[in-house]
Amino acid sequence: MTVRSKVSEVFREGLGEAYDGDIAFASAIESFGGGQNDPHFIALGGPVLTKFTLALREISTYKELLRLQCIAL
Repeated sequence: MTVRSKVSEVFREGLGEAYDGDIAFASAIESFGGGQNDPHFIALGGPVLTKFTLALREISTYKELLRLQCIAL
């Protein structure tokens, strides 16, 4: 195994772990919220938290795309 392929493998693993962590965090925020009709969730800034989780999932998608592109190297 060359140094480049070893570094690429470590980078891919790191991106995979980051993707999994981001998705788990977004899911935890969503389950904490309780839904758009929950008055307590709205009081905590529900619409803002919803936008945050959407943005976090989108960023995670780019991490996964980058990881898949590293596999092709």
